[in-house]
Amino acid sequence: MRKNLIPMRKERLYVLCTVCFAILAAGCNSVQQVLKSGRPDHMYQTALKHYQNQKWSKAAMLFEAAAPYYSGTMQEDSIAFMTAFCKFKTRDYEVATSMLDDFRRKFGRSVFLEDAEGILALSYFYLAPGPTRDQTMTTQAIVAVNEYLAHYPNSSRSDEFREMDKILTQRLHDKTYLNAYTYYKIGRYKSAIVALKNALKLYPTSSHREEIMYLIVKSGSKLADNSVQDKQADRYLSTLDSYYSFVAEFPESHYLKELDRLAAQFGRNILKDEIKWSQHKAMSYLSTIELRGIDRTGILLDLAKTVSEDFSINIRQINIQTHDNIFEGTISLYVKDAEGLHAIMDKIRKIKGIDTVKRNQD
Repeated sequence: MRKNLIPMRKERLYVLCTVCFAILAAGCNSVQQVLKSGRPDHMYQTALKHYQNQKWSKAAMLFEAAAPYYSGTMQEDSIAFMTAFCKFKTRDYEVATSMLDDFRRKFGRSVFLEDAEGILALSYFYLAPGPTRDQTMTTQAIVAVNEYLAHYPNSSRSDEFREMDKILTQRLHDKTYLNAYTYYKIGRYKSAIVALKNALKLYPTSSHREEIMYLIVKSGSKLADNSVQDKQADRYLSTLDSYYSFVAEFPESHYLKELDRLAAQFGRNILKDEIKWSQHKAMSYLSTIELRGIDRTGILLDLAKTVSEDFSINIRQINIQTHDNIFEGTISLYVKDAEGLHAIMDKIRKIKGIDTVKRNQD
């Protein structure tokens, strides 16, 4: 008996597939026959029947075929709306948004306008991607949703659309936060601070506000740790300001213990840098350079810029006099050693217009 079951099952499956194919072919043939008839009224009436029976694909085909014949008639807007609605129901949201956007521009007084704008907003909502992807469509969806709410404040669907707006806005918050966090994760702390602060400016009520302010402190700490000595103290102080802002806003945060430890370290690092700078100044000695050359516009600016670029040098005084297109004078500055003095003198000699650079031996 069991041997006979397999052929019987195969036979039933074959019959079932044949029946399904026949039904589909009949359906397609019926639509094709209506289209071939060339009768606009027949296409329209048949499309309406399919629409009422929720046969969206068939209805859309027939409505699109009938549409040119009804241009300028009373049925034009209804055909355009129902075609777009069919596209929406078959989840062809990109085509639906295009059709519905055209509809509201062309039929601004149609009885279908409210429904068209609502479905347009829904189509954009379904097209909006998750926060890891580009959010251009999310922004368009927010615009469409808020336009609907503004145009129809008493709509029975207002609460539904407000909830959609919250969901879409949250995606923008998430995207902005993730972008900034990525900079932190890959060690680009300066860029992370800029992106995190921009996120707070764009969305001050973001659900990620606590995490963003926490990461600003963390990024500032790591940026200062990896900075050259001359910039560390200022960057630690700036990060300390961010820490105090965080504490004031989130006094019960679970991040607080970690940030308290960091803040204590900031203070020690700032003090250490101040001691190093004091020692640096104590080990420096005053030297004077004599200059002479041809006067020209901008030469003093070039001179000051060249000297100030070297952070190991502290200028005490510049005394320059000009006469008959000739300038001469002196620069008094603190340098660490003779090697540093010779290096800055070599840089000054390269300035256009400088003829003589020598050390004052007095």
